[in-house]
Formats: sequence, structure tokens, C-alpha cells
Amino acid sequence: MGNAGCGNNPDGYGTNDCVDLAGFTPSANSLALAISSEWQEYQFSSFTDWMRIGGVVDMSINSWTVPTTATLPQYGPSESGVVTLATLAASQATDLRVADSGDSIYDTAIIVVPVSCFEEVPEPELCGNDEVEPGEECDDGNNANGDGCSAICLLEDEQLCEEETEVTYITQQTPITMTCVDKMPHPVGHVELSYRYRFSDDCKTWGEWSDWINPNEPTDIPNNEPVEQTIYFEEDSCHQLEYYCEDLLGNPTPVYTEYDIVDTQSPEISVEVTGPQIGECPAEEDGDECIIDGVTLLHVTAVDPEPHPVDSVMCKWWYELIYGDFTSETFNETGSFVINFPEQSRHGLHIDCWDALGNGASYYNVFVVDKTPPVTTKEFGLPFFTENGAEWVNVHTPISLVAYDPEPHPSGVDATYYRWSRVNDSFCQNQDICQQAPSSEASFVEYEGSFVIDEESCHLIEYYSVDNVNKTETVQKNCVYVDNTPPEPVKTVGDPKTQWNWDAAGDVFYNVSSQCWNGQENSIDCWKVTLLTPIDLSCNDPDPHPVGHENVCFKVGLDGDDATSAYCEDYEGDMQENGYCCVDKTLEPFYFDETTYHNLAYYCVDALGNTGSVDDEKFKVEETAFEIQLNKKWNLISTPVKLLDDSMDEVFAGVADTVESVWSYDAYTDTWYVYTPDGNSLNDNLNTMLPGWGYWVLSTDEDTLLIGGNLFSPAMTPPSKPVKGDTWNLIGYYGADGLSGYYGPAGNGKTAECALRSLKDNAFDYGWTGLVGYWEPYNPDMWMDYGKFDRLDPGAGYWMFATTDGSYTYTTNCGI
Repeated sequence: MGNAGCGNNPDGYGTNDCVDLAGFTPSANSLALAISSEWQEYQFSSFTDWMRIGGVVDMSINSWTVPTTATLPQYGPSESGVVTLATLAASQATDLRVADSGDSIYDTAIIVVPVSCFEEVPEPELCGNDEVEPGEECDDGNNANGDGCSAICLLEDEQLCEEETEVTYITQQTPITMTCVDKMPHPVGHVELSYRYRFSDDCKTWGEWSDWINPNEPTDIPNNEPVEQTIYFEEDSCHQLEYYCEDLLGNPTPVYTEYDIVDTQSPEISVEVTGPQIGECPAEEDGDECIIDGVTLLHVTAVDPEPHPVDSVMCKWWYELIYGDFTSETFNETGSFVINFPEQSRHGLHIDCWDALGNGASYYNVFVVDKTPPVTTKEFGLPFFTENGAEWVNVHTPISLVAYDPEPHPSGVDATYYRWSRVNDSFCQNQDICQQAPSSEASFVEYEGSFVIDEESCHLIEYYSVDNVNKTETVQKNCVYVDNTPPEPVKTVGDPKTQWNWDAAGDVFYNVSSQCWNGQENSIDCWKVTLLTPIDLSCNDPDPHPVGHENVCFKVGLDGDDATSAYCEDYEGDMQENGYCCVDKTLEPFYFDETTYHNLAYYCVDALGNTGSVDDEKFKVEETAFEIQLNKKWNLISTPVKLLDDSMDEVFAGVADTVESVWSYDAYTDTWYVYTPDGNSLNDNLNTMLPGWGYWVLSTDEDTLLIGGNLFSPAMTPPSKPVKGDTWNLIGYYGADGLSGYYGPAGNGKTAECALRSLKDNAFDYGWTGLVGYWEPYNPDMWMDYGKFDRLDPGAGYWMFATTDGSYTYTTNCGI
């Protein structure tokens, strides 16, 4: 000890020893631990030890709130106490004092321990009393961490305790001027200015103080002239400045302290794009492009950056249309704001921001606004057909959707969606009507490739696309018939014709006589027709949604051989790999070219390629088809050929509505035979119509009788008719002579002498003496007499008076 006393302790007793440590400055945040030891008999007596921090914190051992005891080895039986007296902030000068008031033994000490040495840092005695004691950086009235002031009264991560310390933000160009003036009433003058400073990057951990700087000596300043010094802080950092003035007599002012934060950093401007966007948003490099929608938001944030932001950031912004003569007004904002572009165009955005010190930053970028939705088109693959606005596909037709985002500022197509549903047939009539079709309630599905509609009906297809900035196209509608039902062949065999049961000669080429019209599953239609019999190869595309426009594909057999190629050329068709000839129409009519046995097969294909079943029928083709004009009232006619079917019901089936009766006369039996097409065979005795015979036909109106056949056929005896002499015979003309019909007396046949030569007995006896024809339209001159050199007509009938019995047949040699 040995030092003089230092006054009374807090208990009022004087001290014997006193050690002062002035301006102790720890290099790190530390705690001052007070240690005191007393003999037991002196504990809690007036002989207590005294600790003082900075002349403010006075503590005696009896005042310790949490006295602890521990054995100190050097004192044997003595006991000591330890208390955490106070905080000592790093680089902060504090006066320390220790004194003994009871004995001459030095049993009192202050130990300074860095905070980093503790696992659990003890709380100082006076920290938390809401007063900043010497050595403390702050005191917020509690011992809690996380509120800016720690449990041991040191500043936490905040730069400075704003409630305790006034901070001034400046730039590197801000002048700091210190002035000293000796005050009245009796200033001695000759003032000296002293200052020092230190730096901190985080305004918490400070560097070393500079030396005290004295820009002048007192004697340099005239009497009572002010001293002034201007300095600048050139580092972006926290600065603590201390200064004081002292006159010539050594009278000092208090040490003044101020905290200056130098901030020369400009605000940092960032833009975040929310909402529909595509590309690099915002654009960062050359070549980047940011495309947005009219509803996209640009969130602008301007922040004064660490480490020493002054904040109070203000901004202004405006934009121009790059491809248009327009610049927006200027908008003033605080540090955070939102921008939205209403126009579809390419926008150049300008943003200027500055902090409270005027440190400024600028931002420029280009944003392309796309407000035009995509355009989607529908494409039908094959098969497909359209007519008058209606469209048809089948269940195999691929349906594709093609979308694009139109200029001027396309963002590209993000996705396409579609759905299809059945609707009433009326909506498929055309696409205008289709727009009225009710929308489906089914969910849209994303289009990933072509699709098909797998059921027949009228269907509504709905579709739309969305671009990369969420611009959504109006839902498009398209109605289409789905037709997968093939057309069926409808073959109509015209007249003349007759159903036929085939014959042995035909079986040589087509062995079908057992199948013709047998009424069983293998039944086929077999016909006897002429070269002029029209055969309609038509089609019926059935409901519900016939596309129509059928093509016919046919195959022709000729006596067991394939004759399709020749017929295909005649009908301008195309031969197919399956051996059929296809024409882009129905064949109405089709004619055979040869008088022989034929096979005719065909099927129908509609405009969608739906292919129907094959119709396969057999034909025996005869040579002649012949028309006979029937006049109202009486007609004298004949058949020039052996008919396909000579039954009266078959021959007169087509004129049954106008023919009242048919009569013929057999001179040998002197008998009239009659047929009436009334369906009652009991009143008929005329059952067949044969060549060489004449027939009277009573008609109620004009009409045309169509007949057909051959005068000669293989394996058939040529026709002939017996003639009775010395009487009138009712006869007909043999052979059509290449004519298509009989339309009245025209003399288109052979002469009477030639036609009746089979009756001639010699050069002077022709076998007949009278020949009379009849034509009702010539009434009253309807009876016509014919001489031997008058020409007759195929299809006409005649009264002939024979002179002798004979046989009337076809004449080939008319020479003398």
C-alpha cells in the first residue's frame, strides 16, 4: 500500500491506502472483477474495502448484492468475495481506483477480464439501472440481449444507440469546422484547440485513437481571437471525433464528442418483375429480352446500402415508347414503388434515385409489353371433306392445333388447350351456326399433339391458347360431323331386264345357277339384260351424318375373264391395286359392251374414304333393247327379237297403268287371244309375246313400251311362225335392224318382198296378196296398204293375207 488515503469510503470511513489507475483503456470489451478479503472478525464491520470506477461507481464489500466466498490460498483462514463490478468497453478510457479502509494488508484488487474469456458472461452490478455508467456503451434499463443494448451494457449489432448518441451523416466533401472562443466576462484569450478521432467499420468495434492534434499554439493566436479548424473525413466509415479548448491559463472546456458517419454510396436500385413474363426479366445482358403483360408489375426497391446508409431515399421515374412518339410524365416516389405499363409497345424505363445526402443512382432497362393474345388455327388431316361451310371427318382423322403469337411484340405461345363434345346436328350445318352451340362443361386439356374424335356425331371442338405473359385467346369454336359409316351400294337394273336363273352355258364361266335367287344366304341376283339396258351403280350414304360425294369402284368379268381395265378406260377411271376401277362419281348408267355372260361387282367410297360392302351380281347380256311408241287407243305392234322374258306380265309391267288389253290372232285355230294387265290371270289366255306375231294393244294414254332380247342366241332355235293360206294372218317384223325403236311408219326396215320371202313359192308367187298396217295418229287414214317394194318397220305389226300355207321366218337373202 503505502499510498496516502483517498478520502472516505461510501460507508463514511477514511481510507489508508489508495491506488489510482487513470485512463485505463482495454483493447477488448472486458469486465472489471472486484476481489476483497477480510478476516472473519472484520467482515461486515466498518473496516470494509472500497472499489471505485471512474469516480462514479462506488462499491464497498458490504454493498455487494451477490457476495460469494472462496478460499484465497495466500490468506489461509481468511475468506474473500468476488463481484462483477462494471463493464469496460473496448478502446474506452476509464479511471479505476482501489482503497483499503481497515488495515495495512493489501487484500483488495481489481482484475480486468476480456468478455471472450467467459462461457457465460456475468452481469455487472450496475448494468441495467437505465444509466450509462463509466465503461458502459449503453444502458436500456434491462439485462436482456437482442434489443440493441446487451445484457452487459454493450452495443449490439446496431451501429450506435440512437437514444443515447446523436449521429450525423455526412459525405467526404462535408466540412467539419471546430471553433474555440474564450468567453466573457474576463477572457484571457490565446485559446488552443485540441482534437482527435478514431474509425469503426461497424460503428461498434473502434480502432485506436489518433494522437491529440493541436493545430495552433496559444501564443500564435492574438488576444481573444477565435481559433477555427476545418477537417474532412475521407473514409466511408463511422468516425468518433473528440475535441476541447483550453485558454492560456490552462482552463479547459469539457471534451466534446460527436459521431459522424460518412456515406458516399449511391442507392442500389433493384427491379423485381411479378406476374406474366417471359425471357430474362429484367434484362441483364445484351441480347436479353423481357416480355411482360399489361398486368405485370415491376416492384422497384431503392436501398441505401451498408455499411453506413443514410437512407431517406427518393426516386423519380418515367418511360418512353421506343417505337412511338410518346414520353410519360415523371413520377416521384419513395424508395419502394410499383410500376405498370398500360400500352402494348417497347418501353424504355428510366429511374433516378438519391439518398438524403444526394448520393444518386440511375437505372435504365427495356420492357416489351405484349397485350395481344395468341391466334390458334385448327387443321384437319385426312380424310377430310367440306362443303358449303359444313365439315366432315372420320374417327381416324388427325386434328391438329397450330398457334402463334402475332406481332408486333410476341412473347410466344405457352400452351394450347382444347376439348370436344357432342352437340345437336343443326350446329354442324356451317361454322356461323356453330358459334351458337352451347359450350361443353368438360375441362379443357392441354394440347400435346394431334387428336381424334372417336365417335360418330356432330361435335363441337373448343380451343384456345395462352402466351408466355398469360394473354389468353378467346375460346374458338368449330363444329364437325364425324362420319364413319360407309355408303352402301344401290344397284338398279333398268329395262329391258328380267330376273334369270342362269343356264348351263353360263355355269361354264360362273357356276352360280344354284345360287341365283335361291333365297338363302348365298343367294345372288342374276339378270338377263341387253346392251342398252341401263344399270345404275349408285350409293346410299346412310344417316346419321352422311358426308356423301361417293365414288364407285367396279370390277367387270367377261366370260370368266377380267375385263375391268378396258371398261375403266371407257369410264375414265383409275385402276386400283385391288383390281377394281374407281371413278369419282356414281355410274348412272353403266352399260355392258358385249352380248355374253358377265360378272359385275362394285362398292362405294364416300368423300372420307369410308368403304362399303361389295355388291356382286351376274348378267346374261343380249343384243337389243327396243322402244315401241304406244298411242292412245289402238296400236298394231310386234317384238322384233326373242325377248329376255317373254311373259306378258313382264313385258307389259312398265306400261300396266296405261295398257287396257293386248290381243293376238292365230289364223290356224281362228282364235283370238287376250291379255289384260290387271293382275288376274283367270281372264287371260295370251301369256307370251313372241317374235313374228302381231299384237293389238289398246292403250288409255300415250306411253312407251321397252323390250329387249336377241333374235338369235346360242343354243336356241331361231323363231318362226306358221302361216295359214287363203286367210288373214296377224304377223310382226323380224329383227331390229340396228334400230332403237318404233315410233310410227317410217320405212326403216326391209321391203315387204324381202321380209316375207320365206312365203314365196316361185318367182311369180310371193305367197301373199295383201299387207296392211295401222297407225292411230293418222286417223282417219290410219290404215296403210303395202306393196312388195314398200319398206316395213321393225316393231310394227301387220295384217297379211297369205295365198298358201307356209312358215314365216327371218329372211337373210333378198336376191332373185
